[in-house]
Amino acid sequence: MIKNVKKFATYKFNIVNLVKPESSYNQGMKPLFYSKKEAESNDGSGYGWYRDAQNICYFQNSLKKKGGGFYYTLTFTV
Repeated sequence: MIKNVKKFATYKFNIVNLVKPESSYNQGMKPLFYSKKEAESNDGSGYGWYRDAQNICYFQNSLKKKGGGFYYTLTFTV
């Protein structure tokens, strides 16, 4: 949960320790977000869900898994 974000600010997220070697994020899929404020302003109709982000990249990082192989990172800005 992300709280107290500032309007017009840019935030960068790095999600590490992912295990899949391939991801739809590298084919154009965007992360899914939920806005409680948007859902409430739409009369609770569930329209708080939306996809957004820029500079999306999914890649192998340098963290080694037990038993061999490496973890992956998803990075994006909002």
